[in-house]
Amino acid sequence: MKKICHLRNAGVSAGCLAYLSVLARFLQTMIVSFLVLSIGLAEAGETEMTRVIELHLSSTSPSVAKDSLSTAPPAENTVTILSQKRTQGALPTQRNPELSRQHLVVVGLNAKGQETSRTVMLDPRIIRAETTDSSGKLISPGLLYRNDVTFSVTVPDEPGIIGLKVYQPRWTGAEYALDLIGEAKLPGGAHD
Repeated sequence: MKKICHLRNAGVSAGCLAYLSVLARFLQTMIVSFLVLSIGLAEAGETEMTRVIELHLSSTSPSVAKDSLSTAPPAENTVTILSQKRTQGALPTQRNPELSRQHLVVVGLNAKGQETSRTVMLDPRIIRAETTDSSGKLISPGLLYRNDVTFSVTVPDEPGIIGLKVYQPRWTGAEYALDLIGEAKLPGGAHD
């Protein structure tokens, strides 16, 4: 009888130790999860609410047929502001924006023509396409450019901002140069 009690106690002790081990791992996981969540919330909290202008723009190439596609970006563009909305919001985070031919740079300007803000965005004119050869075999993907596109961009509502310039980056062999593809005045002029 003594041996049975001893075995039962040993079984209970082993069960308790296993339970404590699982509980310890669970608590450890919960603490790590809490820390990761806290850090994530702190980073999310870094996104500061500020005054922004949400712009809906149109870019058209007047010398090319509407809805046509080309393998190179349109040489001529007319940028038009279709609508604007001043509001509280958060700007897209651009920790280390790197330029490429597949981006546009939108620059806010004040009345003196000085830059007030700079936003890098993917070029909305680009369509990634896959084509086939005469036998139906896929050819490597390429880029096609729409000659008529509407898109949205959010810029800081800086005091004195009256207009925008839109640039297309071009690689010179050593660095990116910015080629102006269009500009537009903000409806209603400056906002202080």
